[in-house]
Amino acid sequence: MSSKTDYYSSLTAETAERVTRQWPAFLDTAARMYKYSFQDQLLIYAQRRDATACASMDIWNKAFNRRIKRGSSGIALIDDSGDSTRLRYVFDVSDTEPGRGSARNVELWSLQSEHDEPVLRALADAYGKTDGDLSAAIDRISSRLTNEYFDSNRNDVREAIPYVTEWDFREAVAGSVSYAILSRCGLYAEFPRDNFSDYLSLRRKASRRLVRLSAFFPNRFYAGLKIQLNNTT
Repeated sequence: MSSKTDYYSSLTAETAERVTRQWPAFLDTAARMYKYSFQDQLLIYAQRRDATACASMDIWNKAFNRRIKRGSSGIALIDDSGDSTRLRYVFDVSDTEPGRGSARNVELWSLQSEHDEPVLRALADAYGKTDGDLSAAIDRISSRLTNEYFDSNRNDVREAIPYVTEWDFREAVAGSVSYAILSRCGLYAEFPRDNFSDYLSLRRKASRRLVRLSAFFPNRFYAGLKIQLNNTT
């Protein structure tokens, strides 16, 4: 690997450790960058934690007819999909401006109050009916997704978290997943402090597993949510 690639590889590892002390802030960024891998989320958080929509220069130019503003710095991500590891760069929408001709608007999906009822019905169809409002449903679904994973990967999880109770770890993951989804949906999200305290006490190996899982689960939820939003707008 090149020296630059080595640098960003080290930055990824350092950020994975640092976010254990900046947990809600990382979840806010990861919630917006849910299409990116866990490794990419860490690097985006390290370089531009306030980013809202990232894409390569090629996508901004060809798909949106937007150009990169002069002087903008790209966000370096590690691409290890080929025979050799290299860096690729993405840019936040704030680093772009309309090109010549008609530029495509950048429309980020959002959840409005009129979506609550149809989204609740869709979630009930997918995960079972729940009492309460949309926030309560998201909280319950987060716990369900977490428990399904743990029940299917019990031995692997126990090996990764030998120094904490499985229940504490489940609670920390479920609370993190719920926070991330609520944050992306624009709903009130307050990190459960009891779970956060449990999380901070986890050993390093368990902490890294928690970071990875908390960034992974919301992706399954958003996919179905976006389909429902498209059907109601």
